[in-house]
Amino acid sequence: MITLRSMSLFCCCGLVLSALQTSALAGSEGAADPHPARPSVEQITLGPSKIFHGYVPKTVMVPPIVRPFSGYEAWMLVEPLTYTIGGTQLSITVPKGFVTDYASVPRALWSVFPKQGVYSEAAIVHDYLYWVQMCSKEQADNIFLIAMKEHDTGFVTRWSMYEGVSKGGQSSWDENRKKRDNGGIRTVPEKYWPEIRTQGFDAVYRMLQLYGVEDHYPQIPADVCRLGDSAVVP
Repeated sequence: MITLRSMSLFCCCGLVLSALQTSALAGSEGAADPHPARPSVEQITLGPSKIFHGYVPKTVMVPPIVRPFSGYEAWMLVEPLTYTIGGTQLSITVPKGFVTDYASVPRALWSVFPKQGVYSEAAIVHDYLYWVQMCSKEQADNIFLIAMKEHDTGFVTRWSMYEGVSKGGQSSWDENRKKRDNGGIRTVPEKYWPEIRTQGFDAVYRMLQLYGVEDHYPQIPADVCRLGDSAVVP
């Protein structure tokens, strides 16, 4: 989740984007990726012609199934989203009904960093980890970066988004904790789903609080959180 407080960082990233892309296209060795993906075969072929270089994305990505709230400023998962981390058997499951805003990039930078993209699943998982706070913030941010690598997000994009949450996400983390401590809700029970067609999330949020709806989430195992102790794909 990227907040308005990190706008200055994104602006800086936007200014250097062209230079970085030009350098990459020119074959410049430049600075090494500070968060390298796990060592892997040089390339793998998926289907007759699809070739990925450098590291092996886990799958050909299928976009998460979501439903927008009125105003298209938030989306709700219609089906659970399970992300299995790296080559492990450990996973994080975001329940259906969970509300996300994807990557919360300032509107002025949407042309450079769209709210949705190949990193959509990673953004949803990161939103979830920031809400439930069963892992540390650092672990949540590293898992976000790992997921972006696994979904073949380009270096400039994933580095910019990771730096945004790592250095500018503390306010969102603290705000989420305060909301949860005051009975905040981030998952919409299915019987209230028709409401999102005509209302924004803020209105639905107030309605759920009025009806006494509560959030309940399964515990994330410590072994899953520990995978976020580094940014290397396990």
